[in-house]
Amino acid sequence: MAIAPRRFVNHPAEFEGFRDRVNRLLAFHGWHLTEHSKFRSVNPAATINEARERTGRLNTELERRKVHPDVLAFWKIDHAVIWLHEHPP
Repeated sequence: MAIAPRRFVNHPAEFEGFRDRVNRLLAFHGWHLTEHSKFRSVNPAATINEARERTGRLNTELERRKVHPDVLAFWKIDHAVIWLHEHPP
């Protein structure tokens, strides 16, 4: 399984980033991918902001844990790419 946590044992921040991106998309369909790679049903997100709010907590947690600045930079770039994809010019 591509989302098995054991694949990310040496890179937990990558797993959380991957899970965050997946959950942002799943939020609109009423699903959430847990830290155990199990799907659970949730109330569907009605707006992009609501979906982001649900997953945006990760960035705060990464900063609290003092994750390497390169990881945070990649994280911010990834969010920008997703935003541009969702809001084409």
